[in-house]
Amino acid sequence: ATRLDGAIYNRTLSSSPTAIVRERTNGDARTVGSELELEWRAATGLAITTAWAINNAVFTSGELEGRSVPQVPRAMGSIGARVQIAAFTAGGTIRVLGAQFDDDRNDFRLARGSLVDARAGWRLSRRLEVFGALENAFDEEIDTGRTPIRTVGGPRIGGGGVIVRF
Repeated sequence: ATRLDGAIYNRTLSSSPTAIVRERTNGDARTVGSELELEWRAATGLAITTAWAINNAVFTSGELEGRSVPQVPRAMGSIGARVQIAAFTAGGTIRVLGAQFDDDRNDFRLARGSLVDARAGWRLSRRLEVFGALENAFDEEIDTGRTPIRTVGGPRIGGGGVIVRF
């Protein structure tokens, strides 16, 4: 549990389809929640991981009392797997984001979503590895803003490289 007295936030004064007028102000907020991380070594070279956070973050004073704190989903988590076979390594993760709000009044809801990331590598020697990675593998549109125009997170991104260990 966390309590913030006098937290600084932007309070909405007026809103139209093209503009939002805000002022910076102070207020109180609290978050009650829990986090859980687990890793299971299912076999030699295979690990299954999961991590979850469940939070209830709300304003506790003023005209926003009882409203959700913006950009804090009630639940989020991930499930993943890692495998290592000789010089080959690979891993994948599914990340899940719960619904949340983009504004202090809780008018602009950001939809829940999920992303899949993957990475594979080949160790050429003790000091040298080549790898490839893919983020947002299925090119999902994840809401990152709606005040008042919808914005989304990054598209599918692929990359690769060489790791040199000294």
